[in-house]
Amino acid sequence: MAFFELLIAKKYLIPRKKQLSMSLIAIMSVFVISLVVWLLLLFLSVTDGIEKNWLGKLTSLNAPVKVVPTNKYYSSYYYQIDSVSEKSNYTHKTISEKLISDTFDPYDPEIDMELPSHFPSKAIEKDLVKAAFESVNSLKKNYPEILASDYELSGALMKLQANPKFGNPYYVTQVTYVNSLSENSSYLFDLVEKPTIEDLNQILYLATLHTYDEKTLTSLFAHLDLKQVSINRPNFNKLLQQLPNGTKLAVTPNYVDGNITYFTLKDNRDEGKRSITTFNNGFYFEEKTYTHTPIFLDESMVIEKMGKVDVDQGLLLDAEIRIQGQTLTVNLPLQDIEITSAEIITSFAKDPDILPLWAYEVKDTSYQIPSKNGLPGIILPKNYIKSGMRIGDVGHFSYGSANVSSYQEQKLNFYVAGFYDPGVMAIGSKCVLASKELTHHLNTASSSPMLDSTLTSGIHVWFPTIKDAKDVKQKLQTLFEEQGISEYFTVSSFYEYDFAKDLIQQFQSDKYLFTLIGAIILLVACSNIISLLVLLVTNKKREIGVLRSMGASTKSIAIIFALCGIIMGVLSTAIGTTCAYLTLKNIDSIAQFLSYLQGHSAFNEAFYGKQLPNELSKSALIFIVSATPVLSLLAGLIPAIKAAKIKPSITLKGG
Repeated sequence: MAFFELLIAKKYLIPRKKQLSMSLIAIMSVFVISLVVWLLLLFLSVTDGIEKNWLGKLTSLNAPVKVVPTNKYYSSYYYQIDSVSEKSNYTHKTISEKLISDTFDPYDPEIDMELPSHFPSKAIEKDLVKAAFESVNSLKKNYPEILASDYELSGALMKLQANPKFGNPYYVTQVTYVNSLSENSSYLFDLVEKPTIEDLNQILYLATLHTYDEKTLTSLFAHLDLKQVSINRPNFNKLLQQLPNGTKLAVTPNYVDGNITYFTLKDNRDEGKRSITTFNNGFYFEEKTYTHTPIFLDESMVIEKMGKVDVDQGLLLDAEIRIQGQTLTVNLPLQDIEITSAEIITSFAKDPDILPLWAYEVKDTSYQIPSKNGLPGIILPKNYIKSGMRIGDVGHFSYGSANVSSYQEQKLNFYVAGFYDPGVMAIGSKCVLASKELTHHLNTASSSPMLDSTLTSGIHVWFPTIKDAKDVKQKLQTLFEEQGISEYFTVSSFYEYDFAKDLIQQFQSDKYLFTLIGAIILLVACSNIISLLVLLVTNKKREIGVLRSMGASTKSIAIIFALCGIIMGVLSTAIGTTCAYLTLKNIDSIAQFLSYLQGHSAFNEAFYGKQLPNELSKSALIFIVSATPVLSLLAGLIPAIKAAKIKPSITLKGG
């Protein structure tokens, strides 16, 4: 009731100019707080989105939790016994080989050599690898989607051959890590770039460069839905031979020393140009016969209506072209076309009968890197695209191999089957993904391993919610201790990975620092309410005195001004949040505008991703929605206390 009495007093007792002045100050205070709320929400949401995006890439590639064998594992009887056992082919076994092995102790004293005295003793009667996997699988009760997958890491000198269209091949050489792909994990699928039109044309170009590679072409077109192609060669004579006799086309003759050397054919008919008339082996022009004089297209011709691809004949059958108002049916040789639009299939419900040439996903089952004509495929970091690499390009890994009499360089050939986004990981640009077979071959065949044995293999533990990483790690360590295998394995979460922990810690420190700075700025903005309400109390001393004399209590007077602070805080929060939401939904347009002003990309794709995060951060929203009204209330308490202490007798006498 006292609140309405104050409003009445304001309406009838405060001069009009004072009312406008106070309203303007209130609007400015709400504007300032709304602006701060908008900027804080926008900044914290983008920062939080970038962190989630980067951590998502990191954990999709390396898993949120990793189990790595220790030196004690590699020096144990369990690992060393394979090297002296016929059943193990006298070769140390990888984790994947241990996992599928029938027995953890392949040693047979009747067949194998007697163990030397210094050979490690059998300290534990347990299959260490199977026990580790059993421990992970036992967590399915708490984490139903948890998945364990072994991996292997190697290193080699990689040499890639790029084949640019209409240019000379060139090579890119780099020392790289070779990481085995966790085929039964689908988390990597979001990191792998989908094949582009440039990739498709590169595959087509290589497959038709010298002779038709029927297997490659069959695989290419089996997983494409062509939408549009164009004739990429200017010579029109091949198509001319397929046109019906008597077809008339407008051309422009080009002369050298009075003789016609070639004709130019435009897509749109120009009545001012002279025309040719086709026949079986050539065409007529001004009553002369031409059979070998070239006709060039003035520009590429887009073809939208096509039939099926006949790989056996190397033709794109039943294509309809429209030129100079005429619709003509022709057969286009594949080497004369360029794909301009197509739908590319990268995900399958089951294993396809014809393998695609690019990395693909089998839904809910696995992620696969195919082979092409016996060459294993690899997935490169996407920065290689800038070097001109495309799907279909070939290369090899070089490594040293020693025999009885010499040390020789060996080569392992491969082809590029895709590209992935490594994020901002320090070693991301130097790590390629390959099949387990290829990685294992490099590790076993090389006589000079590039990596420490404790880094070459391990177990990836996948689960969808990376926030559970610390809890999963703790539970696994407990299970390993119960199984008696904790000294053979090291369990670590992504927060502890050597190549990422410094960056993660810096990310978190920056986030806390920016949040603290934001809270200080918000506090300063809310302090405007103190100035406004103190001024309001000063201007309304007489009205407050009237209300007190009418029976209003000090508590009700204080509540009025405290409510004013809260209302301003809530209103500012609502306005600022709405503006932040709208800004985030249109942030790509803003980024494009900033890039246009600067003349280059305003945001580095390696750090920010292909697009800036556009989702409102829940944690930032909770912080702002709870902090702003509370700070506004606290700011309103000082004027409220001042208003409550006003004595009506003194105020009315002074008036």
